[in-house]
Amino acid sequence: MLIKLIYEDEQLEAIKEHIKQLETNQLYFLEEFIRKEKKNRKQRVFDEWKEILEATIEGENQAKSNE
Repeated sequence: MLIKLIYEDEQLEAIKEHIKQLETNQLYFLEEFIRKEKKNRKQRVFDEWKEILEATIEGENQAKSNE
C-alpha cells in the first residue's frame, strides 16, 4: 500500500485561504499555471537525470576503451 504524507505548514494554510477568495476565472488561470509548472519541473528533473545517465555511460565507455 502506498501512503503519501503531505506536510502542511503555515504558508500553505495562507495560500489555501487566498485560493478560497479567488473568482472562478482566476481559479482556471491558477489551475493552468500549476499544471504548466508541474510539467516544467518534471521535464527539468528528467533532463538532469538524462544528462547524468549519458555522462555515466560515456565514462564507462571511455574506461572500457582505455583497457
